[in-house]
Amino acid sequence: MLANPPLPSMPKLLAPVVLVLTLLFSACLAPTPMPTATPSPLPPTPTATIPFPTIPPTATEGLARTASPPVPALEGTGDLLYQTEFADAEGWALGRDAFGVVSLLDGGLSIVLPQPNGSRVSRSPAPLARDVVIDTTVRAEVCQGDSEFGLVFRLTPEGDQLRFTITCDGGLRLRRVTSGIARALIPFRQTEPAVIAGAPAENRLTVRASGDELFLYVNQVLVLQAADTFPLVGGVGLVAASGVSGQTTVLFQDLSVWALPASDVPTQTSDD
Repeated sequence: MLANPPLPSMPKLLAPVVLVLTLLFSACLAPTPMPTATPSPLPPTPTATIPFPTIPPTATEGLARTASPPVPALEGTGDLLYQTEFADAEGWALGRDAFGVVSLLDGGLSIVLPQPNGSRVSRSPAPLARDVVIDTTVRAEVCQGDSEFGLVFRLTPEGDQLRFTITCDGGLRLRRVTSGIARALIPFRQTEPAVIAGAPAENRLTVRASGDELFLYVNQVLVLQAADTFPLVGGVGLVAASGVSGQTTVLFQDLSVWALPASDVPTQTSDD
């Protein structure tokens, strides 16, 4: 009878197994390169007018009182250059972006600014003009404190402008904006009795710009008579700004622009 062959020792049986496990474990530890992510392009930044710090007026600002006597807001107007009650867009830029909404609503031009420290200038399709009377009625629907709204005039293609606004709490501002820098032409008037403050509230704003003479009215009351040597020809627009007080919603109900006849413009005489 043949004897059974001897069984292999345990270390000889385990050696191949240990080798295989070692190889597998090494493979698991091998560094795997991370996939390279392709960066997504940033979305285009919506364009908007952002409020800028206002430089206070100085003693040398061009705000000497005008030589002409005050007149009623709409007296002596000439040809009607532009008029709208916002029945349709009529050349106004409407739309929504991250900064706010400009739309036609309830028979007016609505400007909604949902965040603090935002503003919007809406340029009108009115023709460029030198000597004009500009008139609008604006209703504050949502506003607080220093929220402001009003008229922009002598507006250049580059955005330079004169800006006449009232505030939600009944204040009054007049500023010149050049190259993105605002300069106060009068100290901020915190209380103007002619302004109906709060919301909802409706105010009528009128500008008479004749040469370097400015007459500004709120609800047909003359609130400021001044002179400024800003470029004398430009366009017309509407503006709203939310300041630091939060959401602002205003509705401009109409806009009219009349020419002032030549007889209403101060004439310059020559020394020749």
